Amino acid sequence: MKVVLSGDWHANRLWARGVISMASVILRDEEQKIIIQLGDFGYWPRDPQGERFIEETDSALADAGIELWFVDGNHEDHDALDAIGGLGDDGWVSRNIRHLYRGERWSWNSKEWVAIGGGASVDRAQRTEGKDWFPQEMLSPSQVEDITRGGPADVVVAHDCPSSVRLLLPPPMPGWAFRDLARSDRHREILEEIRGELRPCLWLNGHYHLAHNSYNETTHMRTVILDCDGQPAGSLTDVVVDTATLEVSKIWAT
Repeated sequence: MKVVLSGDWHANRLWARGVISMASVILRDEEQKIIIQLGDFGYWPRDPQGERFIEETDSALADAGIELWFVDGNHEDHDALDAIGGLGDDGWVSRNIRHLYRGERWSWNSKEWVAIGGGASVDRAQRTEGKDWFPQEMLSPSQVEDITRGGPADVVVAHDCPSSVRLLLPPPMPGWAFRDLARSDRHREILEEIRGELRPCLWLNGHYHLAHNSYNETTHMRTVILDCDGQPAGSLTDVVVDTATLEVSKIWAT
């Protein structure tokens, strides 16, 4: 079985349709066709444009016979996500779109997968709580317990990455507050604690709007970070993962 994984979409309707069209070709021989989207999907159902994004994306998925599973990023309506339920809820937000709750696990080809949503908004100072920023964006202690309770896993699909992953990040943008940058660092430290408990061999995430592919000899983990919507063809915005071998293959065009 193969699945397509995709970086941040930010409620970009045209981008979503392009990825779905591409995935329909790549997954044409799969019995179950799945895209896993790695956060900042664009779940804003209380906003008219956000509602339109969900409706159009769901329609495109239906036409292609594909399911989309997404982990939550920091830029989602977390109050609306909370309203659909937590642990034990099936997470469907539409007929073909499903939210993976924090700590959800499943198995493909005897490989254990875990979903870990959440991230810290470094632009928090430029946002309004309850409108376009929510404190639930950060992992809570109880969610960390939920994520680690099941023990080791093979693959993590997340929005953010652990602190042991070395990133070459650009300088902070004007208007970003030091306390929010510190919150972001703390979130990565939390994920590092989780990584130590899960000991995955593959970690995939979005969030940073950059492409990254590395292997850490100390942690024995490969990290693949996918770029976001709006990038030119050939950018590392989408990959295919073979669920038997865990081989990650770049998709060259969207």
